[in-house]
Amino acid sequence: MRVGSANLDARHKTFSYLARWQAQQAVVPSSAAALLLNERGEIASAAMANVFWTHAGRLFTPALACGCRAGVTRAWVLDRVPAEEVAVLPAVLGRADEILLTSSVAGPVPVNAWNDRRLAPGPVIRRLRREWLTA
Repeated sequence: MRVGSANLDARHKTFSYLARWQAQQAVVPSSAAALLLNERGEIASAAMANVFWTHAGRLFTPALACGCRAGVTRAWVLDRVPAEEVAVLPAVLGRADEILLTSSVAGPVPVNAWNDRRLAPGPVIRRLRREWLTA
């Protein structure tokens, strides 16, 4: 699903909830997360969470200009682990060592598979989960 990076509802949870909920409902299997792209095809977020990934020991997340929300849990992660905010196409996730989603309800959660590739929680997600659960 596409979201407009400059739209008012791109960054505000209350305004964008219906569109994000509809995107999530369209995902099969229902345990998967919908990935939202902006009008340029860049990763914006997951339907109900922000997205982070690691590659070669570095943490990345979409830049706010891509249309992600400046969420509380996103800020919590950025306060703990240096991350590069980038504008990238979804193909970059195929090279990720770890992919994690963050939301206020669940905190940082590992993504177990991307396309046909299985992913195991790595050091970043293990550290963040440990800190989230003890906070």
